[in-house]
Amino acid sequence: MGQFYVNNVIRDCLQIKNFKQVGKGWKTGRNPERNFKVFFKRLKPVPYRVLTTVKALVHQKLDFRSIIAHSEAHCITGVINGGSSFFKTSGAPFVVGAANNENEEALALIKWKLSLDNKSQHFLSSWLLGGSSSSHCNWVGVACHNKSKSIDHLSLSSFGLRGTLQNLSFSSFPNLVSIDFANNSLYGDIPLSLYSLSKLTHLDLSVNRLSGILSPRVANLSSLSFLYLSQNNISGTIPREIGLLTGLQDLWIATNPFSGSIPKEIGNIKFLRSLSLNTNNLTGPLPASLGNLTNLEEIFLFRTNVFGHIPREIGNLGMLRNLHLYQNQLSESIPREIGNLSNLGVLDLSANNLSGELPASIGNLSRISSIYLYDNSLSGHITRDIGNLANLRDLQLLANQFSGEIPTEIESLVNLRTLLLFHNQFSGQIPREIGNLSNLEILDLSFNNLSGPLPASMGKLANLGELVLIQNKLNGSLPSTINNLTSIKNLQLAINNFNGQLPQQICGNGLFKAFSASENHFTGPIPKSLENCSSLVRLRLHRNQLTGNLTEAFGIYPNMDHIDLSGNKLHGEVSPKWGHCHKLTSLNFSNNQISGSIPLKLANATQLRVLDLSKNRLSGNIPEELGSLKLLIKLMLNGNQLSREVPKRMGMLADLECLNLAANNLSGSIPKEFAGRKRSSGYG
Repeated sequence: MGQFYVNNVIRDCLQIKNFKQVGKGWKTGRNPERNFKVFFKRLKPVPYRVLTTVKALVHQKLDFRSIIAHSEAHCITGVINGGSSFFKTSGAPFVVGAANNENEEALALIKWKLSLDNKSQHFLSSWLLGGSSSSHCNWVGVACHNKSKSIDHLSLSSFGLRGTLQNLSFSSFPNLVSIDFANNSLYGDIPLSLYSLSKLTHLDLSVNRLSGILSPRVANLSSLSFLYLSQNNISGTIPREIGLLTGLQDLWIATNPFSGSIPKEIGNIKFLRSLSLNTNNLTGPLPASLGNLTNLEEIFLFRTNVFGHIPREIGNLGMLRNLHLYQNQLSESIPREIGNLSNLGVLDLSANNLSGELPASIGNLSRISSIYLYDNSLSGHITRDIGNLANLRDLQLLANQFSGEIPTEIESLVNLRTLLLFHNQFSGQIPREIGNLSNLEILDLSFNNLSGPLPASMGKLANLGELVLIQNKLNGSLPSTINNLTSIKNLQLAINNFNGQLPQQICGNGLFKAFSASENHFTGPIPKSLENCSSLVRLRLHRNQLTGNLTEAFGIYPNMDHIDLSGNKLHGEVSPKWGHCHKLTSLNFSNNQISGSIPLKLANATQLRVLDLSKNRLSGNIPEELGSLKLLIKLMLNGNQLSREVPKRMGMLADLECLNLAANNLSGSIPKEFAGRKRSSGYG
């Protein structure tokens, strides 16, 4: 027989209209067989077995009203199975409308499958009636109750499904206890039929593209324990009826464009353990009723527009382990009741408008491992009770207005890995007790008013990878123990009043990447260990009084990005080795006593954007090979003894914005290639 056109049959079946006409023919005594023949003829050729099945139906005088009542789903079933399972023609008469709950569940899934895109249907290829998986309980992502064989779990997370939920009749699954459709591409509204699942305990629709609102009917999910709707596009307000879900343990509805305030009724969910409302457009204050949630272990309420004070009732949450309120508009002081959170492990109040002093009660948080209070307006001294936090690993108080001395009690924080106090107003000396923090990996005290010498005890910090002390008032010479920092990768000492020599063995570990000691009063040679420090990426030693031979001080650095030695008293020549630094973007040797010629091989550093050799004693001609540095933005060769003509090839530097060749012995005319270069200046 002819080809069976599945898509056309499905489309016309879903219209139901023709099915109803068939039923009408039966009811009025007209010939139903003729009506069916007309129906299928209009649909295009169909297999012979479909027509014979229709005849069998007619001769057995089955109840058409039942057929019509379930016409959509059963029509689809017939199409999938080529008509052979559409009607049963042997044994006892089979009435489609009398199908048991198992059939209804299976047909509801089939209908939804066919509403998804073709790729999604492929992922659900086991969903076939009469197929190798004879029972729908064996279909992928489907689980049934052992005795009733009714579906109780739908688990289709990360299946790549694309479509809506509108064609999934949730009311067909009265025994459903778990739905997991997370991490797909489902879109559209959450259908109201879902809210009829009174036995549902687990609902996960997170990481999709669902929209619409969270209906107040969510309260009908009276058995719900876990609700995950995060990372969708659900908008509107959080319905106050959410407070009726008194058995809820996890409420995760983050990363949706919810607006309005947090309903106070949320405080009625007494068994709630985890609350995630972050990354949305919520506004208004934090409700004091949060303090009623005494079983709460986690609060994720960051990146919203909530404002006002942190309610002192939060101190009632004795089970709380994680409190994340960062990037909001919270103001006023941190309530002292926060010290009651004896189980707290992470406290993150960063990026708010908090003010006042750090409460002494914070010293009661004996289990805390991480404190993030940066980017606020907190002031005053750091409480000495900070020394009680023996489990603290991460302390970040940067970008505040803290003042006074760093308390010596900090030595008790023996598990501390990260200490960030930069951008404050700390004064006094760096306490020598800081050297007892043997596990410290990152220490940043930059942009404060610290003074005095660097304590020798810092050399005991064997695990220290980053030491940043930029822009303080530190002075004196560096202790020799600084060479003992065998794990150091990043050492930043710029903009202080240090003197004496740089640490000679600073790069002895093969890990050293960044060194800045600029704008100090260092004298003597460049550290010998830097010559073979192939791991070096950035070196900034400008504006000191360093001496020695530049030619012999450096080797080849395959990862070097930036070097600035300007404003020193270095002599020697520019080594051709710099041409082997293929990642170098900026080289500045200006304001030294460098002589010799510009090496031709420097043009091999093709990533150069800034080349500044000005105010030295360079002689000879400008190599035309520099014209191949296509990325060059700034070229400063002024204040030397360069001679001859400017190579015409230099005019090919299309990105050049700043060119200064003044105060040399150049001859000839300006190459015409420079004509119209408004940004270029200083030719002479």
